[in-house]
Amino acid sequence: MTKQMKVSKQPNDQKGSTSHGQQALHRISQCIVAGLVCVVLYSLQSWRSSFCSVAFSGLLLSGASLLIGGGLGFLFGIPRTLQPDDTDGSNTSQETVEYKANTNLEQISDWLTKMLVGVGLTQLPNLLSQLKQVSLSISPSLGTSASAPVAAASILVYFGIAGFLLGFLWTRLYLASAFREVDIGWILSRVDAADKKIDEFQKQAEADVLALNLVAKQLAPDPEAAMVPQHELNAAVSAASQSVRAQIFNQAWRLRVDNWRDDKPLMERCIPVFEALIASDLGKQFHQNHGQLGYALKDKQQPDWKAAEERLVTAIKRRGPVKDNGHGFYEFNLAICRIMLDEDSLAGKPSDDKAQNVVLKLIEDSILDG
Repeated sequence: MTKQMKVSKQPNDQKGSTSHGQQALHRISQCIVAGLVCVVLYSLQSWRSSFCSVAFSGLLLSGASLLIGGGLGFLFGIPRTLQPDDTDGSNTSQETVEYKANTNLEQISDWLTKMLVGVGLTQLPNLLSQLKQVSLSISPSLGTSASAPVAAASILVYFGIAGFLLGFLWTRLYLASAFREVDIGWILSRVDAADKKIDEFQKQAEADVLALNLVAKQLAPDPEAAMVPQHELNAAVSAASQSVRAQIFNQAWRLRVDNWRDDKPLMERCIPVFEALIASDLGKQFHQNHGQLGYALKDKQQPDWKAAEERLVTAIKRRGPVKDNGHGFYEFNLAICRIMLDEDSLAGKPSDDKAQNVVLKLIEDSILDG
């Protein structure tokens, strides 16, 4: 029960300390405004001669002292980042990789504060004399009154201390929370990026599974099984990843190679798959899809010689020269298509010299590649 009461009081204590600090900042700000009013009132003694010059110099000196004191208060008030202690000799640092906060600003603050404190302690006996010299050097800017050196020293001390307290309290109250918000924002951005990547992976995995399922249904061993609509197959294969497309190509290729002689109805089920692979190849990089589709169209129960010829011609163009890339069977099968499309050959007549030369060249290229 006591532990619960202590835990419940911690947020209230933290809020209370923050509110007290804000009140202190407000009081210091009021003191600074009051000091600036006093500087302006002091300048009124030079109303007839140089009021604007004295007032401007006094306000400028006040601002400079306030800024220097605020900078020192900022250095002394920079919060320290807690880092894990590795002095226990554990091997956790070797097993895990962690990224720690950059503490350069804290180290600089620590060095400067130690240096300032050390120099201040060694020069403490001379502090009053140095303050007197500085006051005398800047007192002419505050008028010709005998109280000008006293006013200059008062401005330096008053606004220097006020600036120090203001900078120190503001740093202690808000800088740590600002660092914490930046760190939390960075962590949240990394988490969001990771979530987006996970969502992308999940969506891609779902698309791959859908494509594989439709292709498996299309390549079913039963020739009487329902065919997958071509538009659905095209969309699924296009959405699949490159590795899954390669897997789909291998499945369709294996079905064609194993059945093009003995089970042509089953072999014909690979034709829509190759057409879907061609539709997914937006960069027009792969000749294999066109070549395998040309083979399948040629080996159908009712061969489509014209379509097979077009696919084989496209495959040869994308493949390049035979001697560079192989796949000379494209030329051999294209020669068969040209023979079957030649009207003279179908009529039992000798083909003209041009047609014979084209076919012979294709066969020669195929033999040279083999």
